[in-house]
Amino acid sequence: MNFKQWWLPVVLVVAVSTPGAAKDLPTVRLQKLPVEARTTYQLILKGGPFPYAKDGSVFQNREKLLPIKPRNHYREYTVPTPGVNTRGARRIICGPVMDCFYTSDHYRSFRRIVK
Repeated sequence: MNFKQWWLPVVLVVAVSTPGAAKDLPTVRLQKLPVEARTTYQLILKGGPFPYAKDGSVFQNREKLLPIKPRNHYREYTVPTPGVNTRGARRIICGPVMDCFYTSDHYRSFRRIVK
């Protein structure tokens, strides 16, 4: 018997939980966020003006901690950190319908913002 006679294709299906599945993310109430985050959130709602040039730029979700969406879905905004001269580590990431997430540790973890 040669290889072509006995070989049959096999399909293996593996169910994998998406790391950033929305139901897996913890939430945080908007009013529980630092005052700087609440101010940034209000600026996002108004459409700016934003204090940092990178605010509103595409967030690529490379870490895949947020729900997987098409490229250009998420935008990132800086949340100022008192006493830090750079942009710091705090961000709000939003989708087009104000589905927003807060990170205080530069994309290592996220919490969905709820009102």
